[in-house]
Amino acid sequence: MGLRIAIGICCFMAWFNVASQQINVGSSRALGIVYQNKADLFDNNQSYNFQFRSGFRPLAIGMEFRTIDWGNQVGISLLYNKYKAFNERWGLQYDIGMIHSIALFRPGFKYSIGLLGRTSLAYQLNDKHRLEFGLALRYDKISAYDDFSAINQTLELPIHLSITRQLFPKIDQE
Repeated sequence: MGLRIAIGICCFMAWFNVASQQINVGSSRALGIVYQNKADLFDNNQSYNFQFRSGFRPLAIGMEFRTIDWGNQVGISLLYNKYKAFNERWGLQYDIGMIHSIALFRPGFKYSIGLLGRTSLAYQLNDKHRLEFGLALRYDKISAYDDFSAINQTLELPIHLSITRQLFPKIDQE
């Protein structure tokens, strides 16, 4: 069953890669603000992501690796994204969507789900590269961890830095 799901995800990502207009690689540093309904500041370390963005569909699919209070996790994101240009160099990138993750626990992995909303200020470096710096709001819940720890959900403010490479002629600017 797990092998079929993994093969299906790989096929979907391969199809999306063929149809993608942009590749985005980035890193985030998250400041946690709430966990388990308790306000508290905590550091959730680093996360790295890789996305395929499409110009003719407002969708992005991506992969991420992150460290969070409950451990390391890997995930797949499905995001709605939109780019709004102000002029030839500056614009805003909006992303909102879901992240399905696997927490890498021993002896067994645990499923986690997350919601992400991010706004980034974008600077067009040249015809093919765009630098993005932004702030996000992210919520994660790992229901299977309810019995083990008080930390099974988090609300975070990730600061995001990424670079986007345009693969084909631009069609996503208004």
